[in-house]
Amino acid sequence: MVEDALEPFVGEIKKFQDLKMPEEAKRYCMGVLYGIYRYGWESESEFKIHAEDVPQESFGWILEDWGKKSSEADKKAMKEFIKTKCPRWFKCYESN
Repeated sequence: MVEDALEPFVGEIKKFQDLKMPEEAKRYCMGVLYGIYRYGWESESEFKIHAEDVPQESFGWILEDWGKKSSEADKKAMKEFIKTKCPRWFKCYESN
């Protein structure tokens, strides 16, 4: 269910990558990841209670998928973004 909700956003990231627009893909991905991170820490939704791991898991697979078509420089920028904006999950994705 969550994957279905995130699919349009993932599709947009892939579209930017396919169009050879890596900066746009990176920035869009950052926005998606930050939204998921904020949901994971700030949401009081009943749904979140029943799927506690889903935000972090979604964050991980989107980051991994984006990274498959990203340059080392973009990966380094993403790592710094996560360290700064998503610090509670940084250690989990430090290797990406």
